[in-house]
Amino acid sequence: MIFVQCLTPDQTVYLACKQGTHFIQPGQHSYLMKLVHEVTGKEHVVIPIKLYENERVTFLRFSTASNDPDSAQIVLSDPGRYAYYIYQNYNSVNLDPALCLGLITQGFMEAILPQTYYETPTFNTPSDYIYNG
Repeated sequence: MIFVQCLTPDQTVYLACKQGTHFIQPGQHSYLMKLVHEVTGKEHVVIPIKLYENERVTFLRFSTASNDPDSAQIVLSDPGRYAYYIYQNYNSVNLDPALCLGLITQGFMEAILPQTYYETPTFNTPSDYIYNG
């Protein structure tokens, strides 16, 4: 399971996508990510940015704050559990999973509302008084 925050830029996930491409069509292809909300059934598709990939791990980045699926940006405003599907895309502009080369991996993603994990404390320091006595 992967975890992301709703309405937050620069979400990163680690998946094992390269292993599935050997069975479909080896080579350098982009990926298409389809997200389906478990309760509402609302579907989102996005072409994530592939930051790094080797035989074992694929490092993908996308934003959940704005809507431009071709540029790795979708609006996820509904928190909850999503089913994710990663497809091997034949080009970098296709947003239709039916036209992809094939399904590589699938799983579940938990989207939570943005939270502040650390607040900077404010210090109230009294003034120093110097007495010459």
